[in-house]
Amino acid sequence: MRKKETAAKTSSANPFEKGTYAFKSLITEQPNYKETVDYWKTAYKSFTGLPPSKKEAGTLHDDQDNASFVALYNPSSNATADCRVVTCTQTTTTTATPGALMATAEGSSETTKKGYALLCKTMPAGLASDASAPFT
Repeated sequence: MRKKETAAKTSSANPFEKGTYAFKSLITEQPNYKETVDYWKTAYKSFTGLPPSKKEAGTLHDDQDNASFVALYNPSSNATADCRVVTCTQTTTTTATPGALMATAEGSSETTKKGYALLCKTMPAGLASDASAPFT
């Protein structure tokens, strides 16, 4: 099998490369990247030095802000980041009571709310294993 075919097979067999995710909820669908990076930087105060390995950290890496900090500052020389804004839509339908139903033509109303988030995935994973620290 040629090298190119091997890469294609590997890619389709394992389409999701391991990485570390950074997350930030947004109030609009247009992210303010400087504000978001500054927000993620504030997680540094959670650490007394360089971030420890998962094994040594207890629940420190369970906090999404801390995980986002580790993702953002991926120390690998070949690190890449892929960021996307996601939109979540919540639609609520309210049905009128039987008495009010006669007063309205449709008898129900719909309200829609949207929420936004910035998701970034850095690769390779910032915490490659439970025993290794992300920044060495």
